[in-house]
Amino acid sequence: MIRFLHGIGGRPAHFEPLADALGAVADLAASPALPGHPGTDAGGQGRPRAARPATDADPVLDAARTWAAQAGPVPGLLIGHSTGGVIALRAVADGLVRPRALVVIDSNVPVTDTALAARAAKARLAARSDWRSVLRASLARDLLAPEPWRERILTDLDATPDHPMRELWAAVLAADTRALWAGITVPTLYVRSTRDVHQRDLDAVTEHTTVVDVGPGHWPHVAEPEAVASVIRRWHTTVATQASHR
Repeated sequence: MIRFLHGIGGRPAHFEPLADALGAVADLAASPALPGHPGTDAGGQGRPRAARPATDADPVLDAARTWAAQAGPVPGLLIGHSTGGVIALRAVADGLVRPRALVVIDSNVPVTDTALAARAAKARLAARSDWRSVLRASLARDLLAPEPWRERILTDLDATPDHPMRELWAAVLAADTRALWAGITVPTLYVRSTRDVHQRDLDAVTEHTTVVDVGPGHWPHVAEPEAVASVIRRWHTTVATQASHR
C-alpha cells in the first residue's frame, strides 16, 4: 500500500505520472488531499477537504493530524512532495501514521545553519500583502514539468483558498526540521532536485535516510516519473532485503 501527500496548492492528482509508473493508481485514489485543498471524494466529485478547527499553534502539526485521520492506516510506503513531505515527516515522527518506509520529494527540510537561516529569511514573504504572487512566482520558476502539467499545476495553485495555504507556507519555512529528521526511525529516501539538503548533512542527525539526486525542477515526479519510480523501486528493494536479514 502506498499513500501520496502533495504540497501546498497541489492536488493528489499531481502524483498521477508517478502513480502510473509505480502501478499504484488505486493507492493514489485512496490518498486524501491536504486540509483545505480540493480533493476527490469516493463518488469522484471534486470538493474542498475541510480542515479541522486548529487545535495547536503549529499548522504543520494540525495538517498532519487532519491528514492522518483522513488517510487511516498507512502500513506500507508514504510519499510526500514539498510541503507534503514536511507534513509526512511530522506525521511519522509523531507516530500519527506508521509506514514501513517514507519517501520525501524535494521538500524544504535542511539541517545546516546556513540553509536554515536562508529558509527562515523566506518565511517573512508569507507576511507580505502580495504573498500569493510571490509564492506563485517561486513555484513557477522551478516548475519544469511538461504541458499540460505545468499549466494544470499553476491553475490548481491559483484555485486553492488562502487558508490554510498561507499559514502552511509560513509554518513550513519556520519548522524545526532538525528535530523532524531526528524523530524519524523508518527507512527514508530523500529525492533531491532543487533543495540544499545533502547526505553528509543528514547523516549528522539521522541514520535512516538516503539522499538521491533526480531532476529537473521541483516536480521531478511529474517531469521524470519513470526515473523517480526506478529510484524508489531500487531503494525499496534494498530496504526490504536489509530488513529480511535482521
